Amino acid sequence: IYKNLTNGVKPNSLQSSKMELLSLLSNTTTADMNIVVLDELDKLVTNDQQILFELFSWTIFKESKFLLIGISNSLDMIDRLLPRLKINGLNPNTLSFMPYTAEQIKSIIITKLKLLNVKDPNSTNIPIMHPAAIQLCAKKSSNNTGDLRKAFDICRNSIEMVEREIRGLNSQGFINK
Repeated sequence: IYKNLTNGVKPNSLQSSKMELLSLLSNTTTADMNIVVLDELDKLVTNDQQILFELFSWTIFKESKFLLIGISNSLDMIDRLLPRLKINGLNPNTLSFMPYTAEQIKSIIITKLKLLNVKDPNSTNIPIMHPAAIQLCAKKSSNNTGDLRKAFDICRNSIEMVEREIRGLNSQGFINK
């Protein structure tokens, strides 16, 4: 965040960079708002929660020009991992998204695969994967986590396995005899 706001200037020290960063985030001479989107926010969790606590606390300074949008796969992250926020009067707004259903996952995978029909974009043909394999993948993914990335990983791994078979390679990348 510091490097972005200072055009890549390296800080002198951690403490001085925090002070300069806070000054930049509460600069009253500019109307600019600083919006930071942190995906995988739960990866910043530490034993004392200091990093996350500081990030969230920067949003409530009187002259703050800092908006933090955190994305996490942990639905209960605020309650479970950040009780310190609530103790200190920081109550972030949360918006929960439900996991994908099997039907939604199936629909997304089919839509993505149909994009491969470049010669005939209106084709109903689903290239590369059999519809039954897509259905199984969607059901397994939705029953497990509902995470679309997991479904994409299953598809990618399946396609790579078929590719290795076609090329005559085993799982270690050696040619089968």
